[in-house]
Amino acid sequence: NAFLDGLAEYRRGRGLPAVSIAWGPWADGGMVDAQAEQQLERRGLNSMSPELAIAAMEQAIESGDASLTVADVDWVKFYSAFASARPRPLLHDIPQVAEFLAETAAAENNTRQESGLAERLAGLSETERNRSVLELVRSHAAGVLGHANLEAVGSERGFLDIGFDSLTAVEFRNRVSKSTGLSLPPTLLFDYPNAASLARHIVGQLTSSDASSMLFSTLEMLESMLLDESVTDQMRLAVRQKIDPLLSPTPAITSDSSGEKTAEHFDGLSPDEIFKMIDGSLGIDSSDAADAESGEA
Repeated sequence: NAFLDGLAEYRRGRGLPAVSIAWGPWADGGMVDAQAEQQLERRGLNSMSPELAIAAMEQAIESGDASLTVADVDWVKFYSAFASARPRPLLHDIPQVAEFLAETAAAENNTRQESGLAERLAGLSETERNRSVLELVRSHAAGVLGHANLEAVGSERGFLDIGFDSLTAVEFRNRVSKSTGLSLPPTLLFDYPNAASLARHIVGQLTSSDASSMLFSTLEMLESMLLDESVTDQMRLAVRQKIDPLLSPTPAITSDSSGEKTAEHFDGLSPDEIFKMIDGSLGIDSSDAADAESGEA
């Protein structure tokens, strides 16, 4: 396929006719059987009738493009599955995707209030809370995978090992988000790879203070964004330079009313630089101190 795209571009560059078309699935005897057709439709790729495909081919030939794609895409389904591992900002400007993301964000703002799970957990002991949420997680996982009971979903067994794929991961995340009232990331199964780790995360989110919950939700969102392929090393470095000072145990740089520095970060400073800074804070000229030291020697 890549060779044909290149050949079409090469011929067009020489003024010769060529068009390379990447096709979505055709119905009525195309290259996919009934089972594959059903799986593709679940992922947002609908089968095209031959009449529609032929009409699209005529338009493609007349378009003047050397290579293009002809497919019937349900963008909401396609994005939901495609973005299960990480956000896909390349698709965010597609109108159907943009509308879906806006509606999802608005709905998630109300999920926590509507769930009531946090209130129910408040009256339980820590052991009971963990057991209750773990059972909820295993129940949703079993339901999504089509199991009749929880035995197929072990507490420590990896989600990907028991049959989850991109589509079932999205459905599972949506179910858990709705029942817990939490705004959970699309990367849920990758961040918390088994039922036990996910249950601990949910309990922590529901029983923490609002400030803590907001902090960790923001960090999870930041982590998800930084994993995106479009984020460059320079952007990651800029984020790190913003975050590192907030986590440092040493005092931040501050200034008094005159604008003079009253505290410094000591990270990365040599001993001579630290002593020079102390001398300056005491009003001692470093050169005088060095001369005095050499004289004593």
